[in-house]
Amino acid sequence: MLPKPVKQKKKRRAFQKSSSKSAAMERADRAFSYFIRQRDANEAGVCKCISCNSNIHWTGITNGHFIGRSNQRLRYDEENCAAQCRACNTIACGKSNRVFHYPGLKRAGRKKMKDVKRRHEEGLEARHGPGIVDQLRERGRELQKTSRAHFDEITQKYRKICEENGWLVG
Repeated sequence: MLPKPVKQKKKRRAFQKSSSKSAAMERADRAFSYFIRQRDANEAGVCKCISCNSNIHWTGITNGHFIGRSNQRLRYDEENCAAQCRACNTIACGKSNRVFHYPGLKRAGRKKMKDVKRRHEEGLEARHGPGIVDQLRERGRELQKTSRAHFDEITQKYRKICEENGWLVG
């Protein structure tokens, strides 16, 4: 009996995958998230979650959007984002029916989600002033066209800011 023929993989050019719009958006998301987490970290590299005030090293915290990333106009808005622990970020983005593996959390319900959102809102108003939430909602209604060039500009902007502040860029 003859062995089965080995299926050969098609060769891809390296630039094909990385030049797509979605890859550019992913790079912009990484650069922006890195910036937000570094911006919110103290000298020891510790961030305070905007929703629950937990102290977590910047490498273990996430970039929490008050108005979700699906809103392209506010996706890279610095006032819409703050360091947020993984548990609060997951609850706040509506995935409240998942089981969490964080201390003190079993299942998060609607009440928990509303509490996290309320505390996030209060944290934004404490940081940026009263009325910021209404301003964000208003800005979020504006349309935002996106292109690969737009995402590349965002990536460059936030990498440059991080380099100027002496933060290592990954």
